[in-house]
Amino acid sequence: MNNEPQSMSVSNILHQLTSPWLNFILAPLGYCFIGLLLAVRQQQFHLTHFSVLFLFFVIIYLQENSFRKYANHPDMKRWIFIAITDILLLSILVYFYQNVALRIVLLLLLMAILNHGHLFELKTNEMFYIYHSFLNSISKYYLGNFITLFILSGAVSKEIGIQLFQYILFGLYVSHVKSRLVEIREGKRHYGPVVAICTVLFSLSWLIGTIIYFVWYLGSFSILGTILFSLSLLIPILYQIYYRKEFSVNRQFTYLHWYLIVMSFLYGFFFII
Repeated sequence: MNNEPQSMSVSNILHQLTSPWLNFILAPLGYCFIGLLLAVRQQQFHLTHFSVLFLFFVIIYLQENSFRKYANHPDMKRWIFIAITDILLLSILVYFYQNVALRIVLLLLLMAILNHGHLFELKTNEMFYIYHSFLNSISKYYLGNFITLFILSGAVSKEIGIQLFQYILFGLYVSHVKSRLVEIREGKRHYGPVVAICTVLFSLSWLIGTIIYFVWYLGSFSILGTILFSLSLLIPILYQIYYRKEFSVNRQFTYLHWYLIVMSFLYGFFFII
């Protein structure tokens, strides 16, 4: 009798935490959360710069989300949305050109350009999908955090710049799962050797990333950080054996974005600077 209310409350909490509306906050935050935490730990924070940068990431996510739909439904009217969002992105680039540095503007411009690759239908059985997945992950999950840390703190050490590359593997996993979920939702699943290779490598990239952290950077984390990092393995495992079957596609997106937030927090908060 006592277990039923508890079970219901856990179910309700999960239902609230996986609301599709949270994607519009969680996904952009996943692009910059490590950089934000590292900057705050260095007692460096510029509210206006971060607010404008976060708006940039929100627009990038809105474009990605909409471009995926346009790619699968070419008949949809899209040019007005593309024009409005691109103008907003250019306005933000002007702001950072005037207040930060040209090199940051060029990196943000590169992110915006690569994001337009979602305008094309991405078939997981084509080589273009592999190139796009890697570039998209590098753009959002490496450059996003690198730019955030640079804008807020004024510099990024060589050591942190190199270590941020590991985070790409977690982003690659999430991006691939999202692409497969979109194919399933649209009834356009693809098969072939490219799909098989991508599915194996990309689906295990989170595990590869975790192993790399343990092998190379174990001494760079506190004991508590190491324990929590180990427990984070449960998140993708639970997704594969349970939540993938229980949640709708949009709620699975939210679950995956929460995973990136958790990994960002563990790295950004517990990593010994």
